[in-house]
Amino acid sequence: MDLKLRSTLNLILLSALVIDSAIAQPGGISSASDAKAKFANDYNAGRYKDVIADGELLRKFNELDLQSQIIIGQAYYKAGDYAACVRYTKSLPSSETVLKLVECRKTRR
Repeated sequence: MDLKLRSTLNLILLSALVIDSAIAQPGGISSASDAKAKFANDYNAGRYKDVIADGELLRKFNELDLQSQIIIGQAYYKAGDYAACVRYTKSLPSSETVLKLVECRKTRR
């Protein structure tokens, strides 16, 4: 393989690794879009405890909206922490509607 091509490929690979690890580390989250991406990736990967923690990142960047809070409530539910699900969602606006959406009350009453 050509030395110049090899050097370019190594640089691209190294850049991808640095960017990926920066986004994966809480200290590496430097923008609201990074926080939202981490939040979505954690939820889609089933890392529900991380989703709950990501709520603080969203709050830090003033991006913690009602939809994100509902997703955090769902994360408590999917993580099996039903009591925390109910406590968390009761603190939200329109908590009765949110509780129905998250389905916390169906399993634990």
